Amino acid sequence: MWRRRDVSMADLAFTVADVGVLVVLIISALLAFARGLIKETLSVVGWVGALFAVLYVFPVLQPFARDFIPVDILADAITGILIFLIALVAISIVSYAIAKRVRESSLNAIDRSLGFLFGVARGAVVVCIAYLVLVQLVPMSDHPNWIREAKSLETVELGANLLIKLVPETGWGFTEGLNQETTK
Repeated sequence: MWRRRDVSMADLAFTVADVGVLVVLIISALLAFARGLIKETLSVVGWVGALFAVLYVFPVLQPFARDFIPVDILADAITGILIFLIALVAISIVSYAIAKRVRESSLNAIDRSLGFLFGVARGAVVVCIAYLVLVQLVPMSDHPNWIREAKSLETVELGANLLIKLVPETGWGFTEGLNQETTK
């Protein structure tokens, strides 16, 4: 029925990378628990909405900004930043009102519990993105032992490969290089 397996301390040892992954997951989960799922989701929606505002409004305002600011790159940067900030603030005001109503309702406990789960997922995505950046900057053969021997490495690689599959091919070859680097 049950077999006893000999486990040494080396099998149980975590590396610095494992501790780092755990810390990111815990911090993200606790922050999301404190804020709740609705506020966290609306926050993401706010950032994405602000990015879309820049994509759609920038071409309309760019000629006007260039009339007032003689340096084109400076005019473009200021225009993009202002559009982003105005949209983010506007969406945040609406998000705050919605999140406040949920916080004051009987759904608060559920909202916070689901926020915790959202935080774990967000932390996992952050870790996987950090790993993808590392793989792009440092060849796998040059990774230190504490990364190569991390117990969490296989899971992080799996998550990183899943993220790559979610990114559409841009024609720049970015995802192609990542896919080859992260696969053992």
